[in-house]
Amino acid sequence: MKEADRAKIEKHAAQKMELSICDIYDSPAIKTEIEKCYEKFNIQPNFFENKQVYLVFCIPPHPYKSKQAALDSINLDKLLDQTLKKWSNNYINYKAVIALKRYVIKNFKVSFCKPKYLDPAIWYNIAMARLFGIPKKRVLKCMHQILVDEYFPKVNMNLQIQINELTTEEDISYIWQEVEDKQKICSWNPKVYRRNPKDKYTNFYGRKKGKTEDPKRERDKTVYDFKKSNPKATLKNVNKKLIAKGFKTLEDYTHIYKIIERYKKHLTDIS
Repeated sequence: MKEADRAKIEKHAAQKMELSICDIYDSPAIKTEIEKCYEKFNIQPNFFENKQVYLVFCIPPHPYKSKQAALDSINLDKLLDQTLKKWSNNYINYKAVIALKRYVIKNFKVSFCKPKYLDPAIWYNIAMARLFGIPKKRVLKCMHQILVDEYFPKVNMNLQIQINELTTEEDISYIWQEVEDKQKICSWNPKVYRRNPKDKYTNFYGRKKGKTEDPKRERDKTVYDFKKSNPKATLKNVNKKLIAKGFKTLEDYTHIYKIIERYKKHLTDIS
C-alpha cells in the first residue's frame, strides 16, 4: 500500500478517535468527577493544569530531532508514566498518585467513548491525562501510536482478525500486510497455527449463533460411523474410506481412537 493511501486511512481513523478524546476533555461528567477528586484529596482547583509538569521532561539529545520534536514524539503511555513520576517525585507523594489513578478507574465513566470494543485502558489513560494536567492538544500528538496500538484491527497467530464496531474495509487493508506476513509464517511452521493455551476452554466452533462448524467434524463423523459399522476395520481400511470422502489420511492407528473419543464427546455435548 502506498504511503499516501495509508496516510488517508490514518486521517479518517484519527477523526473517529479524536471525537472520543474531545468528549473526555469536554465532558461535564468527567469535569464533575475531577472536582470531586480535588475535594476528596484536598487538592487546589486547577493544581495539575497550572504546574504543566508534562513540559519539563529530561529528554536526551537526539541526532535528528530538536528537543521539542523529541518531546512531541513521546507516546501516550510514556507521556503519562513520566508525568506521574514527576508528580510523585516533586509535588505529591507516590501513594497519593496511585490513589488518584485508582480513583479514575473506579469513578470516571468512559462508557460513552467509541469505539466501545477497545481495551478500556486507553480511555482511562486519556482520562488520567486530563486529570493530571496534560492538555488535549498534547494527547492528540500521540494519535499515530493510539491508532496503531488500539484502533486498527489486530491479527493473531491463528489468523483471526479482531475488529471494533467502527472498523471499515480501509482499516483492514491498512493491516493487510501483517496478515500476509503471518500467513507466510503459518505456511512453513504449522505448529504456529493453533489456539492460545489460555483459550483451551473456549469453543471457537460451538453451536452458538454466528460461529462456524469445526472443519474436522465431518472427518471425525466419517471415521466414527465407519468404525461403528466395521469394528475390525484396519488403519488401511479407514484411510481408504477417508480418501474416498476427500479427507486426509491418518498416520497412526491411535489417531482413530482419539477421533472416536472426540466425536463421542461432541455427541454427548449436543444431546
